[in-house]
Amino acid sequence: MSGQFDVCRLLLRLGASPKQAGFHYAAYGIELAMKEEERMMGITKGLYLETGRHYHVSWGAVECGLRTMISRMWEKDHDCFRAGLDYPGTGKPTAGEFLAVAALYLKQRP
Repeated sequence: MSGQFDVCRLLLRLGASPKQAGFHYAAYGIELAMKEEERMMGITKGLYLETGRHYHVSWGAVECGLRTMISRMWEKDHDCFRAGLDYPGTGKPTAGEFLAVAALYLKQRP
């Protein structure tokens, strides 16, 4: 299983900036999802609330930060984004889809 370094490296490769709060929320959320897949079943209670507690922000701030980060990565280069995650969708993923796909991608790597 990948660690925090691999999660951050993936986010950077996809075009995310560590200057954005969403970068840190995503890194933490992806790690949680990798450790406990059932957290993806109820994304708000399973990941957003826990991430918000960790960073002392609301779950809404977590979701907003993730959406902003994903939008910026998508606008920069959505082909790189899709290829970098093996993302099968044609449109920009939701925050929950992004976390799930990123966690699955990293878990499947040797």
